[in-house]
Amino acid sequence: MAYRIAVVDDDSSILDLLRVILESEGYSVQAFDSAPVALKTAVKNPPDAAIIDLMMPGMDGLELLRAFRYNTRTRDLPVLICSAYYENLAGSEAELTQQNVLRLRKPFHVQELLNLVEQMVSRPRRRKIDRKKAKAVGDSTGSGRISAFAA
Repeated sequence: MAYRIAVVDDDSSILDLLRVILESEGYSVQAFDSAPVALKTAVKNPPDAAIIDLMMPGMDGLELLRAFRYNTRTRDLPVLICSAYYENLAGSEAELTQQNVLRLRKPFHVQELLNLVEQMVSRPRRRKIDRKKAKAVGDSTGSGRISAFAA
């Protein structure tokens, strides 16, 4: 099953470019030209990761990131902020450096984008595997406790 990546950008040429790049690598892409529509869809059916433009009309990328973190269904969603305008974000450094938030400056190299997407989709998978290992360790000892190795 292909990983699902939500891509949010108000520029249709960027959406098309990201779709072509990601689909050529086997990812399933949901493209949105509006942050509110992306948020509504992601809350109903969370993707495996999201790529978000920072500068968009109405709800910008930072507001979308905040909304993702506020909702329990998208709180841990890995997000790649893709923008040429990080300089305009004074005071937002804490939000842009949180766990599961990566940054990519436009214009970008395709391989750099693919490396970051692979990093995002592999993180949650490792946690699921670790939980299975922890359960197996707990079951094998009969105590039901999680070992330090799995934490």
